[in-house]
Amino acid sequence: MIKTLRRTTCALALVAGAFGLQLNGADAATTGSITLQGVISQSCNITVNSQTGYNALDLTQSPTNLNVAIVNEQCNDPKGYTVSMTTANGTTTGLLKGAVAGNPDTVAYTVTYNGAAVTLAGSSAQVTNVSAKTASGGVNKNLNIAYTGNANLGADTYTDTLTFTITAK
Repeated sequence: MIKTLRRTTCALALVAGAFGLQLNGADAATTGSITLQGVISQSCNITVNSQTGYNALDLTQSPTNLNVAIVNEQCNDPKGYTVSMTTANGTTTGLLKGAVAGNPDTVAYTVTYNGAAVTLAGSSAQVTNVSAKTASGGVNKNLNIAYTGNANLGADTYTDTLTFTITAK
């Protein structure tokens, strides 16, 4: 039995040595570390909240600063983001066009975004360019329009669609 015990002890010592196991604390490390890590995915969102009357414009009147929407921009990219606006009908200004085929009447309008005039180039404009992320709830910006009314327009429904796109940097 003692012979078997000695053989087992020798075998364990050989195995421990082969695998680098410590049988005593003489060679133990004095420090240790752990790397903790978590991931937050990039999230950029835009929400257009229409305001009362946006789809029932009085085209016989001439509003100068009519709020038609509040746009919420939210982006967690620490490098920032951009927002572009595109009009379906206009090229250098917004343009309300009639739905009836052959109706030549239109209503030109201008846009301000968060108080700044928007200049369209080829039907689009960059309306936001920031170098930081937003707060968790995002930032709200007013979309206002102005146009000159015309009581002599042909009977029709005049529309344009503005599309907003948010892009992380």
